[in-house]
Order: sequence, then C-alpha cells, then structure tokens
Amino acid sequence: MKNKIVSFITLMIFVFSFSVSLADSSSLDLSNINQGVVGVSYQDSDSKYKLMVKKGNEKYYYDLVDEQDYFPLQMGSGQYEVALMKNVSGNKYSYVETADILLEGEYEENLYLSSIQIVDINENPKAVELAKELTKGLETDKEKFQAIYQYVISNISYDYEKISSLGTVYVPRPDQTLSEGKGICYDYSSLMAVMLRSVNVKTKLVKGYSDNVTSYHAWNEVMIDGEWKIVDSTSDAAYAKSNVAYNTFKSEAAYDSEKVY
Repeated sequence: MKNKIVSFITLMIFVFSFSVSLADSSSLDLSNINQGVVGVSYQDSDSKYKLMVKKGNEKYYYDLVDEQDYFPLQMGSGQYEVALMKNVSGNKYSYVETADILLEGEYEENLYLSSIQIVDINENPKAVELAKELTKGLETDKEKFQAIYQYVISNISYDYEKISSLGTVYVPRPDQTLSEGKGICYDYSSLMAVMLRSVNVKTKLVKGYSDNVTSYHAWNEVMIDGEWKIVDSTSDAAYAKSNVAYNTFKSEAAYDSEKVY
C-alpha cells in the first residue's frame, strides 16, 4: 500500500475581538448539549465561516460547508467557549456569535453515538441502511462491529488518485465512499463511524500518526466489551487484499492521536 495519506493543514487564524451583525440568519444551536454536540446554522453561501470550540488551552477549528452542521464537545466535562466566525479578508475572521457552555453529567453516553459534521448519520442514508442490514439479528456490539468491519475492509479500496485532488477543506461523504467503493483513510474512518454509530455502537474518529503510515492518518476507536479498541480499517483493507496477516485491534503504542471526534 502506498503511504499517501491526506495532510490536514492547520491554518493561522486571526480573529477580531468584536461581533458583527449579519443580514442573514446565522446562529449557534445549543439544544443538543446533553448529547455533547453544538449545532451551527447559516444562510450566507457567499462567505466562509468557521466554528471554534475551546476548553482551557485546547482548541478545535472547523470549516463550515453545509447550512446546518453539528460538532462535538469532546474535551471532557467543564467550561467551553464556542464561537461562530465569519471570514472578512485573508485569514481574518470576526465573531458572529459566542457562547459559554458548562458541560457536565452523562453527556459522554451520547457523544460518540451522535451525528456530527464528519460522522454525519443523518445525511448518509445508504450507509445507515446497509449497517442495519449487516447487523440484523445481531445482539452484541462486538458482533455488530465485526459484521460492519468485514464489509468495509472487503469492499472499499484505497483511492490513490484522490489524495492529489483534494482542496484545503474536505469533509468525507460515506454514501459516496460506498457508491465508489474507494476512499482515503478519512473516508474509511468516517464510513466506519457512521455505520457503527447508527446501530448504537460507540465509535470515535481519530486523527494523528501511526507507526504503519508515514503521513497524517485517520482511524477509529470502537467501544467493545467496555473498552476502547483501536481499529484501522484503511490498513486492514490493504492487508486483507494482499493476504498479509494482521490483528483487528491495534496496539496503543503504534498510534499517536492528535484529534478525536
């Protein structure tokens, strides 16, 4: 397998410390905080927007690509600052709306089952329907995982050409990955997460580095028998097609996570 994996570029963002008033409707949706997610809606297709999610010194920035999206509050219980920002010129953004959120309680029970921008259960009906078909009659999370995992590594191939055609903003579309039968690591991990979450198996999408891949990578962690297990369907699909032996659940020592969704 060629080790060409998408490099996700971190942009330097300059933010003005004042709010602006827009003629269109742009707002934060805090109605699903109990699921560990925050929503964003906007109707200004001519402008670029970002969402900042901050807790302490840790920050996540997201590019908004759809008129309504949801994003995780995945940094644990505590005080969050969330800001919807609009691009005004170059790398400069102005605050449109901000919110302080105190996250506590049992939200983590729902967080890794929720639909978010890069694990969009609501907008990928083919992946959801396939997951239900594959897991029909299965009871345990491990059985459901094995059925979905085997399908993905057997039917999705790595897309070596796609890597060179991606822009700076890319959001995976699991239904498209299924239809085309191929994708990059980000596509594999998003497809796995959508399918597993849709049948109530807690799943994370993780970005970072692996000893098995030379570039930035994406994989999953799946809750099996009360423990988070590292699963790399991208690598395993290549191993399976090459008849190379591999372990389904990976060693933590071989994976260094930077971002978790």
